[in-house]
Amino acid sequence: MGDEFFERRVGTEIHGKWTLEKLLGVGGMAAVYLGRHRIGRCDAIKILHPSAARSDETRARFEQEARAVARLGHPGTVRIDDIDTAEDGSIYLVMELLEGESLADRLDRGGASSEDALRWADEILDVLAAAHAIGIVHRDVKPDNVFLTRDGRVKLLDFGVAQMRDVGSFRTATGVALGTLPFMAPEQVRGEAVDARIDLFALGATLVRAIGRRKVHEASSDAELMMRMGSQPAPPASSLIPNAPEALWPLVDRALAFERALRYPDAATMQRDVRALRAGGPAAFALAAPALAAPALAAASEQSVVPVSAPPPSPALSKRALAILGGSIAAGVLLTVLVVLALRGDGATADAGLAVEEIGPASSVAPRSGLEVQPAAPRPVGERPGSRATATRPGSPTSPNAPPGAGPRPPGSPPGGTPPPASKPTDTAEPPASPPAPPAQPPRSPPEPGKKKGKDDDDDDRGRGRDKGDRGDKKNGGRRDRD
Repeated sequence: MGDEFFERRVGTEIHGKWTLEKLLGVGGMAAVYLGRHRIGRCDAIKILHPSAARSDETRARFEQEARAVARLGHPGTVRIDDIDTAEDGSIYLVMELLEGESLADRLDRGGASSEDALRWADEILDVLAAAHAIGIVHRDVKPDNVFLTRDGRVKLLDFGVAQMRDVGSFRTATGVALGTLPFMAPEQVRGEAVDARIDLFALGATLVRAIGRRKVHEASSDAELMMRMGSQPAPPASSLIPNAPEALWPLVDRALAFERALRYPDAATMQRDVRALRAGGPAAFALAAPALAAPALAAASEQSVVPVSAPPPSPALSKRALAILGGSIAAGVLLTVLVVLALRGDGATADAGLAVEEIGPASSVAPRSGLEVQPAAPRPVGERPGSRATATRPGSPTSPNAPPGAGPRPPGSPPGGTPPPASKPTDTAEPPASPPAPPAQPPRSPPEPGKKKGKDDDDDDRGRGRDKGDRGDKKNGGRRDRD
């Protein structure tokens, strides 16, 4: 319906008492007229739209406003003198006539100063503190519902969607959001249960609109705005109202906190911070309360990777690390030396095994303790096996490593001349594997009497002589002097 429809009421009377002289404004639920009582008093007559009057819920809200304001009785609200039904069935309220303008009209002409905004907030919080104390939550704080009178007073209007406790107020269905979207708290947008802290959020959004001349969240559509209001924290006050004093930023941040537990707990606490700022002091509660989480969008855009460096080690830890490192190096060197010596010892044992194999079965026993095993030297051409000794005692003149003219060395005396090899077998070392014994030779029959010995018989005699010499060497400890 256009204003023409509502203009047609101008000049009519209601119950012969009030004459509607002027249309003052049209809202979503009702139109407001200047009504003159027959005794000459001027009042504001608020008439519910016929279309809205057909809804039981809307009628209940309209009546609730009268009950809420009457119960509150605060000078910062509009006085309501009567509620009745007109001849055409329209429900109306008789209200205090205010002279001035709404805050929305004032802001349309330009932004407000921080000092004016804090003064308005102080008076609005006074009304909200009184309302919250008796269980009334306004649920629609915004510039359109704040009225600035000509004498400088501030009035909070329209308790029509207020939530009232223990007065039989109407209940909204779960998931239904009541309020005006740009000023609604996140839980209110999501249709969740609300409490008095949604009014403090709405007042913070009103300060942003008054000082920064913008909304908390900007969007290209109502659907996008609803999504942002219900799911994203408000940007920091430093970006919403950069033209305001920095001391005001913590107060706005606290009022607009995404989690209601981080907002001001009540209107009286927020009012104390407002009054402290007006007096030139800090917003003590806003600064002392738990830190607010960074806004989601700002955190996503400003997040950066910060390199983390390890702290320098303590002196005690450095000394311990150096000691461990030095011990590890020493152990590694020692292990390397032992491995080299072991490899050299294995080579000598292998050579000794080769020499034993050449000597024959008589030397297949393990070498005695203190014997120095020497590698078998290459046999000269024409020399027969068994003619060279391969194991001698250390320091023996017959040892290949003994210097010329060296005699036997007493036990424990320092070595002279060329030092002996570093690798010496010990009693705990495993003896080299003995070569398999040669097959037993069948006994040979003595030569027949009178028969001349042949070449084969001479070789057999020489072999038996060597066997006897070898057995003699074994009795002498395996040592044979060279001629």
